[in-house]
Amino acid sequence: YDRDIDFDISTFNNISLLVAIHGGGLMNAMFLPDQAVMIEIHPYGVGDTSYAEFYNRSALNHVHYYEQSDDVITEKFGRKMSVEELWRNENKGMVKSLPVKISLDKFRVAVAAAREIWRRDCFRS
Repeated sequence: YDRDIDFDISTFNNISLLVAIHGGGLMNAMFLPDQAVMIEIHPYGVGDTSYAEFYNRSALNHVHYYEQSDDVITEKFGRKMSVEELWRNENKGMVKSLPVKISLDKFRVAVAAAREIWRRDCFRS
C-alpha cells in the first residue's frame, strides 16, 4: 500500500458519479467535484442521515437508496428482527459484517434519478 492522500484526493476529484455503501468511506466524498452525483446505498436497518446533512451543505447531488428487504438479517439470525434490536451492542458487530444485497428493480429507480441529475448538473458551466 504505497499511496498517499494526494492520490486519493486526486482520484475522488475526478469522479462525477459515485455509487457507495453507507459507511465511513463516504467521507471521501468531500473530495468530489462540485455538482458530482452520489448514490448512497443504505442496507436494511441503516437509517443514519449524518452524511446527508453534510452533502446538503455542499455542492454535491445526493441520491439515497434504502434497501427494504431484511432477507440478509433473517438468514444470519434465523428470524426477523426490529431495527432497534439489530443495533444493540451485542448484534452491532455482526450486522456491520453482513453482505449488502439490493433489489435491482428498486435500485434502478435511484440510478435513473441520479442519471437525470448528472445529465442536468454535472458539467454545467
